Amino acid sequence: MRPAAARRRMEAAQLLRVAERRTAPVETPSTTWPGLDLADACAVKQDNIAHRLAFV
Repeated sequence: MRPAAARRRMEAAQLLRVAERRTAPVETPSTTWPGLDLADACAVKQDNIAHRLAFV
């Protein structure tokens, strides 16, 4: 995976975590980063699951 793609995934995951914490809506990651695809969405979800489990 290219570093730019990894950075986009990390930023998207962080954006969603912040939105959840603030209980505030944000633009969808695919709007913010138009190049995201299904594999990116799965990676973002896995990252957020791992993040949650790290604090259990």
